[in-house]
Amino acid sequence: MNAGTLVLLLIALAVIGLIAYLATSQSEIPTRMRRLFKQKIDDRADTPGAAPPRKNAGWGADPDRTNEATELEKVTGAIRVGEPFAIVTSDPSFWGASGFEIEGLVVGVGEAETVDLGGNFQFRYLLIEANGASANTIIIEGDAPATSVAYLARALMPDDPVGDVRAGQIISRLQEERRRYRDTGAHELPIDLPPYENGTIIAARYEGKLMLLENEPGKGYLPVSAANPEGARYADLTVRLDPSGWLVRMVEVGAYTFLLELEPIRLSDLTIHHLA
Repeated sequence: MNAGTLVLLLIALAVIGLIAYLATSQSEIPTRMRRLFKQKIDDRADTPGAAPPRKNAGWGADPDRTNEATELEKVTGAIRVGEPFAIVTSDPSFWGASGFEIEGLVVGVGEAETVDLGGNFQFRYLLIEANGASANTIIIEGDAPATSVAYLARALMPDDPVGDVRAGQIISRLQEERRRYRDTGAHELPIDLPPYENGTIIAARYEGKLMLLENEPGKGYLPVSAANPEGARYADLTVRLDPSGWLVRMVEVGAYTFLLELEPIRLSDLTIHHLA
C-alpha cells in the first residue's frame, strides 16, 4: 500500500468516526461541534471580540499598602460580570431557594474602601441575579483568606416590607443608633430592633467610597453615581441578630440608603466559575 492510499484510508476512517459520534451523541449538533473542535481563545485585551480588562478602583495612597479586595481575588480569581457563581447557604428557605446551593450570575462588580485603625480597608461588593432565590448581593470581606467571609445578602429599599413594618422605619432607627454607637465608643452595643428583636451593634463605618468597577447596564440596585471614576460616598452600620448570628446592615451609597439582610458564609463555600 503506497503512502497516498494510506492517507486516503485514514481520512475516510476519521470521517466515519465523526459521523458515528454525531449520530450517537445526545447534544445538539452546534454544541457537539464546538466540543470537538474547541480552540483556545486568546483573551488579551487587543484580541477582537475579547472582553476589555476590568477597571481598577482609583483610590489614593493606602497607609498599609495592601488592597484587601485584590488580595482575596488571589483566592477567588478576578471576578467579572457574566460569570456564574455557586454559594452554599445554611437556610435555603430564607432565600426562597429549593436547595442549599444557590446559583446565579454576577451582574455587577464593585469595590468599597473604608478607613479602619490599620489604614484603608477594601472589600469586594458583587451584584448578583440568583436562580430561584431572593438574594441579590454577595460581599466578600476580610484581611486574610483563612478568616474571610462571603456574605450572601438581600437588599431592601425603604418601601420594602420587613414583617409588619417598612424597611425605612428600621433604617431611621439605625441612623439614630449609629450616632449613639459612635458617641459611646463601645465595641459592641445591645439594641432592640423590631421586627428582628434582640441584636448587638458590632461595627460601623462612617467614611468611605464605593465604586462600581464593572456592571451590566440596567442590572442591580446601586445608584448610577457609583459607576463614576470617583465612586460614591459609602457608610454603614452592622447589627448581629442574637442568637442566630445573622446580620442586618444599614448601607448608605451616595444619596441612597437601604438595608441588607446578610448570612455569613465561609469564603470556601463560594465558587466563581470563571469564563475562558
